[in-house]
Amino acid sequence: MGGAITAEPGRTGRKPVDAVLNLVPFIDLLSSLIAFLLMTAVWAQLSALAASSAGGAAVPDVPAPGVTVYAGSAGFTVHAGDLRREIPKVDGVHDVKTLSEVLSGLRHTLEGEPTVQVMPDDDVSYESVVGVLDASNAAGMPNVTVVGR
Repeated sequence: MGGAITAEPGRTGRKPVDAVLNLVPFIDLLSSLIAFLLMTAVWAQLSALAASSAGGAAVPDVPAPGVTVYAGSAGFTVHAGDLRREIPKVDGVHDVKTLSEVLSGLRHTLEGEPTVQVMPDDDVSYESVVGVLDASNAAGMPNVTVVGR
């Protein structure tokens, strides 16, 4: 090997310090890590949530939300025009199934592609907010904006 360190040839009784590294296990490890990284990147892309944030500068030409969902400690409240529907918690958990049914019923009454504005309280769990996103996607309303109260 070029540049290998060896003992001086004139001295006796010393072992050479030339080291040979087996790179095959290292290459195997890197190959496995790259494959794992690629699989993880695909799953991360598939599980991404499609939601926009209402923070920052005002955006012109944004239509008014068709449906507003308030997520509070007592449950969901759905507003759409003159309609106001309360969906209480069931056994201490937000009732996402009923919310999905209500949003599906509203989808047929609203024109165009309505937007859903989600306004969670500070004490609402992340799981409940994701449940609202899933319910709106299942109802055919993928335009979702999450706004802080």
